[in-house]
Amino acid sequence: MAALPVIEYRWDDPGAPQLVNRTAAEWIDVFKKCLVDGYGTKPGAGWSVAFENEASKQVMFQTAMNIPGHTGGFWKLWPKDGQETQNNATMLNRSGVLVTGLDPNWDTVPNASYQNAFYGYYVNKWIILATPISFYIFTGSDNRPYMFNATVEHPCFGVGALDSAYPNDASEHTLMVASLSSNEASGHWSRCLGYISSGVNAVPLAETSGTQSKQWYRHRLPFDSFGASSSTNTPGTGCPNPVYGRHLLYSAVAAYNSGTDSEGTLIKDSLLAPLFRGGFPGLRQMSTSGFSDQLWPQTRVINGQKHYLLSNPNSGGCNLWVNAEEWYE
Repeated sequence: MAALPVIEYRWDDPGAPQLVNRTAAEWIDVFKKCLVDGYGTKPGAGWSVAFENEASKQVMFQTAMNIPGHTGGFWKLWPKDGQETQNNATMLNRSGVLVTGLDPNWDTVPNASYQNAFYGYYVNKWIILATPISFYIFTGSDNRPYMFNATVEHPCFGVGALDSAYPNDASEHTLMVASLSSNEASGHWSRCLGYISSGVNAVPLAETSGTQSKQWYRHRLPFDSFGASSSTNTPGTGCPNPVYGRHLLYSAVAAYNSGTDSEGTLIKDSLLAPLFRGGFPGLRQMSTSGFSDQLWPQTRVINGQKHYLLSNPNSGGCNLWVNAEEWYE
């Protein structure tokens, strides 16, 4: 599979849509302009709107479906009931590989995610990094100007194709969060990507063939939480010459060496439910952390490419970076 270039979108770009009252219409406008329509001199990322109900503020986005080695998928975004025109709306969202309408039976949608929710009472700044098959959104505010949010939710999540180790992985399209183990109707800071921790269930995935026999996959970070206490601020910018390692997803049954895939093959030997599936695209961990006293957003050139630092949604240091130039290398 060839690497895909990333397009960077920001709230401070000329012509960029703005989050003023954080209504459903404003959130939808941000995603539409970035993923589909473009704004100013920036083109859209290559997604499309498959289905939409403008009155109820429901949109089903679709990735590009012609990227070699990737199968694509859908992502629905809509407000919580009764909040269609409300300021500071709670937004719901869900992903799946194949849908045929705006209101599918999610129990029958291949590789359907759980329902996620996000809420950003103070958010007035946003960054989206996107390819035709995936994106991340990071958010900031004047209320929490530094790289930690002290448990005030600032939405930070991804949608789309994992950086799968298996070309044409039929179940690579998913929601990317710190953890989501049930359908949620309220936002919470602990699901933001900056709260990823090794050993925590990340996402249930169907098999690489598309067979709907799901296995839980867990986060694996090379340095876990070294120097990144969740409760103690960590100032400075870390070691001047750190090591960087990639994020991985591994099967939750790995420790028992007894789980099998749909054909009865042990997970450790499986190509359908591989022990290691890949990881979140472009996500790297730094061997030391810091930045609690640094203003949001923070960028750094790593191996010749620009990266963005993920905020800590609690009160500790940060050490997770996302490549802003290319994914799936």
